[in-house]
Amino acid sequence: MSRLIAFALVPIGSGCGEQPTAELEADPAPIALIRPENWRATSPDEDPLAEHRPDPLPCEPGAWREELGGTELDTGRCGYLSLSQPSAATVEAGDLVELAVWWQDLASLEPARGHLAVLAGTELLWEEYVDIPSPADIREVAFRVDRPIPAGTPITLHLHNHGANTWHFHHLLVTPESPLP
Repeated sequence: MSRLIAFALVPIGSGCGEQPTAELEADPAPIALIRPENWRATSPDEDPLAEHRPDPLPCEPGAWREELGGTELDTGRCGYLSLSQPSAATVEAGDLVELAVWWQDLASLEPARGHLAVLAGTELLWEEYVDIPSPADIREVAFRVDRPIPAGTPITLHLHNHGANTWHFHHLLVTPESPLP
C-alpha cells in the first residue's frame, strides 16, 4: 500500500512543470486615515469652512464622542462642529478613499438643511446637504483622489445643522491603487 501512495505522489510532484515567474499580488488592504479618539475642535483660524462658523460658537462638553468604532456628533450640544486631526497615512493620486456616515431621524421645528463635509487641508473631498426634517439614513461613499495628500495633512470633519440631532461619522479609509491592471 505504501508503494502505491509513493507512486501516486511522484507524478503529481514532478508533473507541475515550471512555476510562472510573475508573482500575484493581493489586493491592498484599506488603511484608516483617521482615528475616532484623535479628533479635536478647530479654532476659527484652522477651520477651512470658517465662513459657515457662527460667532459666538456655543458648544457644550460632549458634543462629540467615540462610539461604535466611529465618532458620534450631537448637534443638540453644538449646532456647528469643525473637528480636525492629522491624516494617519499618505494618499496618492488615484487611490480609493471611502467614508461612511449615518444619522438618526433628523428633526427641527422649522425646515432646515444639514451640511456634512470632509476636507484634506483646504481641499474639499466630499460634502452633502441633507434636508431637515428627514428620516434616518446612511452614506457609504467611495471616490478616487486626483492629487496626493501627505500623511499629517489636517483632515477636517465639518457639520452644521439646525436642531438637536445625532450624526455618526464611522470611517475614512484609503485603499492604495492596485498595481495590477
